[in-house]
Amino acid sequence: MTIDDMNVFGMLPRLEKLLLDDNYLESRQGLPQSLQKCTDLRKLKLSYNLLEGPLDNGILTNLQKLTHLEIESNFLTGALPFLGEMAELEHIYLRHNNLNAHLNFIKSPASRNIIELWLDGNPISQTIPSQIGMLTKLESFSIANAKLTGTLPSEMGNLTALRRVWLSNNGLSGSVPIELSRLSSLELLKLQDNDLTGTIPENVCTIVSSSEFEHKTIMADCDKVQCSCCNECGS
Repeated sequence: MTIDDMNVFGMLPRLEKLLLDDNYLESRQGLPQSLQKCTDLRKLKLSYNLLEGPLDNGILTNLQKLTHLEIESNFLTGALPFLGEMAELEHIYLRHNNLNAHLNFIKSPASRNIIELWLDGNPISQTIPSQIGMLTKLESFSIANAKLTGTLPSEMGNLTALRRVWLSNNGLSGSVPIELSRLSSLELLKLQDNDLTGTIPENVCTIVSSSEFEHKTIMADCDKVQCSCCNECGS
């Protein structure tokens, strides 16, 4: 399916769901321009296709009703500031593209409805903003295998709905903040293959071990981080 075939989307202004994962959609211009006419769209899934070019090409900001954005494993490039303009977005899955992005959209009040944020496998070389603590609905946070730097913000302790965290294989440094002890819903915490030091708070161990999640896990670099309850240690 080529970019010309996708012009049909412009004839569907009342479309609410578009699910086209793994369909060999081809484009070198990013997302098809015809999508900007689908202003009732709430769920967009275009993962595992052949989409190249900029993700932020002025289309997604027209889709202000969008709650679910899933475009993983393509070849999209660019930044993510538009995410800070989409107040209805709750579920964001953009793993395994080439988004050389920063996380400044997290600072926007419009980001406070985000429940799931997955950006793994993109060359994101920025720090995690302290404003992450304002995303109090966040349940799942995954930016593994990226290029994150800086420390884990102590404000992450405000995320009491947070259940699962994947931040492995980055350049994070500094101590593991004691404020993570306040993550009362935590089921999984993966921090291995970073430059973190300090101790996994004992209360984190207690919270995760008492979880009923089948795959409950704590992972860290045990040669640098003291962890009495890690299921596994990083390399």
